[in-house]
Order: sequence, then C-alpha cells, then structure tokens
Amino acid sequence: CHPSACQFATAEGGDGQPSPAASSRQMASSSCPESPNQRLRFQEYAKRWEEQGVLAMMSVLLRNERVLTHLAAGQRGERRIANVFHLLELIQEQAVGENFGPARLLQWLQSMHEQAGERREEYELRLESDEEAVQVVTMHKAKGLEYPLVFCPFLWYRNIRITKEKNLVTFHDRENRLMADLGSADFEARREAAEREELSEDLRLLYVAVTRARLRCWVVWADVAAHSPVADSFDSALGHLLFPDGKTDEELQLARLRQLSDGGDASWQLIDLESAVAGLPRNPSGEELVCRQPSSRSLATVWQMSSYSALAGQSVHEEGRAAEGWEDVTADSGAEPQPIEVPGLPAGARFGNVVHDILEQVPFADLAAGSVPADRLEPIVRRHGLAVDMEKLACLLGHSAGARLHPEGEGAPAFSLAELAPDRLIKEMPFYMHLDHAATTAVNGILAGDPAVLPLSFREIQGYLTGFVDLVCEHEGRFHIVDYKTNNLGDHCGEYHPDRLTRAMRQHNYGLQYWIYSLVLHRYLRAFLPGYAFEDHFGGIMYLFVRGMSLSRPGAGVYHARPDASRLLALDALFGGE
Repeated sequence: CHPSACQFATAEGGDGQPSPAASSRQMASSSCPESPNQRLRFQEYAKRWEEQGVLAMMSVLLRNERVLTHLAAGQRGERRIANVFHLLELIQEQAVGENFGPARLLQWLQSMHEQAGERREEYELRLESDEEAVQVVTMHKAKGLEYPLVFCPFLWYRNIRITKEKNLVTFHDRENRLMADLGSADFEARREAAEREELSEDLRLLYVAVTRARLRCWVVWADVAAHSPVADSFDSALGHLLFPDGKTDEELQLARLRQLSDGGDASWQLIDLESAVAGLPRNPSGEELVCRQPSSRSLATVWQMSSYSALAGQSVHEEGRAAEGWEDVTADSGAEPQPIEVPGLPAGARFGNVVHDILEQVPFADLAAGSVPADRLEPIVRRHGLAVDMEKLACLLGHSAGARLHPEGEGAPAFSLAELAPDRLIKEMPFYMHLDHAATTAVNGILAGDPAVLPLSFREIQGYLTGFVDLVCEHEGRFHIVDYKTNNLGDHCGEYHPDRLTRAMRQHNYGLQYWIYSLVLHRYLRAFLPGYAFEDHFGGIMYLFVRGMSLSRPGAGVYHARPDASRLLALDALFGGE
C-alpha cells in the first residue's frame, strides 16, 4: 500500500471523532489494505493523487470504496457526509493554494489535528441540515413540493410590463402557435391577448402557491393602486379570484373576506400598516458589538463552466525570454521592407469585433467580389462605436475571404473562404465539452514542445468547457478549423512571416486554443460522421492574421498546423473521452 493513501484514509475527522473510514472497519479505506486487490487499488489512488491531485483521488476513492453508502447507513450519516465534503474542500484549498504534494499535505493535516483547540472559523464543521430553516422559493420551484407552513406575501402583485409595451408583444394564436407582433394594426388586440395569457399563468401559479401547505397557509391581500412598475392589485390573479366583479371599496372588501371565512377553516385579520412593526422588536443587550472579520476563503470550485480564455489566463508567460530563439525575419539584407496591402486600420478589440461580425454575417463570396454595399457594413461598424475607413475595411475583408489558403498536410488542396459552399461550413460554432477531472500539469505534458503553446500554471479543472469556433468548414472531404485574428503585428509584410506568426501564437497562447478547438471537432466528427478516421478527414487549423493577408502572396498572414493524432487522443483521454 502507498503510505500516503493509507495515512489519508485513516485521518481523524474534524470534530475530534474518528474519521468515517476509521470508524468502519469493513470499509476497504479504513486501514492499510492487506489483500493484493486492495493494495493494487490503493496504489492506483496514490498514482492518481500524484498526477491529478488529492480531490481527484478522493472522488474516485469515495466512489469505489462506497464510503458515502456506508456513512449514510450509520448513525448521523447526513452529518458525517457533510463533514467529509467540508474537510475535502479545506484540504483541496490548502493543496492548491500552497502547492502541497502528498507528503507535505499529510504533514499539514496532522498539524491541523494536533491544533484542534485553536482552529479558525473556516475549519468548524457545518451543520448537518437546513431542513428546519425558513426556505424562500419561487412558485415555479414549489411545484410538487409540500411544506408544513407557507407564507404568500405578494400574490396581490402584478407587473405592468405588457401594459406598457409599445414595440413587441408575444401571444399564441388560435392554433396555439407562439407569435410576435412588432407593431401591426392589431397590436392593441394582441396586447390584450398577451395580458390574458399572463393572467391565466398567474392563476395557475397562485393555485400552486396556496396548495403547498400541509398545516397552514397565510395569504396577504393589499389594496394597492397602480404605480409603475406595479399594476392595480385588483388586476392581479389574487384580485381576480377574491373580487371577480372588479375594484371595490374597503367596506365591500372586508365583507367579501368575512364571507369567505364563514363556515370553514379560514380566518382573516386586518393589519393596520401604521401600527405594524417592521422586522423584529429590539432586544437590548449589554454586549459590545464586534465587527465581523471578512472571510479569506476563496469561492472558486474545481467543477465549473470554463473557457479557453479562462484557461489561457493561467499561462506562464516567458518574461525576459520572449525574444530568445526567434530570428528577426524583418531584418532583410538591405532590402526595403514591403508594406502590407491595407495599412492604417485601427487596433484594439472593437475592430476585432467588427471584423468577426462581418465575416460571420456576410457571405464570403460577396466579400471577395467586393460586391457588399457600404450601407450593409456601416451598421455593424457603428454598433461597435468605431470610426473606420470603409474602403480600407472592405479591401481587408476581400483579401481575407479571397486569399488562397494552404492547409497543412500532404496532398491537402488549397482553397479560399469564398470557394466554400454555404452548406459546407458552420460560422461561430458553439460547443460545450465535458471535462473529467484533470490538472493543467497533465495538459502541459501532452502539449510540451508545441512552439505555439505556453505552459499553464497549476490548476485542477472539471466540468464543462464552452466557447465558439469562428469557422468549421469542409473542403474535398477534409474538415478544417479557421480562426480570425486582427492582431496588429506591424505595417510590413515581414512582420507576418510564419516565424513571426508562431511567436504571436505563443505569446497569446493561441496554440492552446487550437488544441481545444481540434478536440471539439474531433469529438464532433467521431460522433456524427460515419466512418470517421482522423488521418482521412481531419484537415487541420488555420489562423488568419487578416492584416497580413494578400491576394498576390498566397499563404501570407496565415498560420497553419495539423495536430498530431497521438497527442490529440491523449488530450481526449485526459478530458474523459473515449
């Protein structure tokens, strides 16, 4: 048995009691295993701990050894399970924050146990349940649930959003199709239809609210006149239910409430708002108030929705070394530097957004032909609050769409974006990619040696990776990834030389991005393309640095690569693929 795994499994709990593992001798995790099978399992746990971190190891151990099942069957099972997860959070926080390995982490855990009487607030174990606490839930969430006591303080409320709407209302027609009216001659009639639908839904939710109580339900009625953004309370679902004849005075309202409460289990009470006390009565105390100390605990969790940008933020940049090993390709032997074909365009993220939006919304063939009228492009530019020379912008986009692209790989045919059939491409392809538990150190190991990739600082990742691929296209049976970059590398062609592009790719860690995108496309094709084979169908990636592209110099301003299949499969396996 690996000593770290055994020691961790027999550590004592944070409340001074033996740990769940130590208190249940029938569990494989309770002590150092004796059988060969147990020894092998714990060796695997130790290996996972070394490679992926303590939380990854413990998640597998808890599942394989059925620890939570055993705890749930014992006394105070819910409390013990809560304690286990709280302890794991504290241990993970220490492991990541201090970069502790197994041995150092065990030393820290032992010291925490020895200092049990001096623990800070964050080390106090949580209460086992909030079942007795007041729960605030929406009426939607309450469907199908039951509570002993229910308070409904705002059933008299109704929003006047639809009443004030002047531009758009949605409603269902006679065939129950959802329709939108953007200002037709029947707009007022459609608005009334939308209000009726909303009232019907409010009545259904009111029914849900008042039928959730097992013992007693309190409902508040308030006579509130219309004022933005609140409608007259008589127009609410509760108003329609209590007073179907419409608005009435206070005397008739009280008479109606008496009528509803007579001869049943209901009762009512009139509350004078002027004499009512808001909040709890004061309870004088001689104790001096002490300011609560702000918590230093991080709210970051391992399981999360992440993105390339979030991962790239962990990049270990090469300050002081960025220029080493790169040849200055602009230092031509006395030759006059050749300017790029469309200089003088603005730099910055807003210009990048303009270019991306146009390439997404306008057909490539039209851009390449120069047949897009200025009034088609100007609204996109204005939306981003940018002043751009429209003639230069159109020229840049024409080069981007019309330039010949030469994919990486033997025998891969060249093409331009303008040649792609509309049904052979997906612009701005969204993705949500599931990630099993992994550490960035493992990613670094797989991608080591790629000149376009920067290593990542240590971080554990789990959950989903989300994003958008600028363009996925198919040309002559091969699928390609295309990404647009507007980085301003300079005003001369040499600054968009392949070596300079590789430097830019590495500086911004776009290499990590193209590996993620390649894995997304690989998984997509594997799932949906019959007979998919990486070598036959995966074309590669092309990053278009559009400022340096040219119709007369094919390949200028284009970084292209084709991921190594073995690395891609290793990355797929690390992230929980097949």
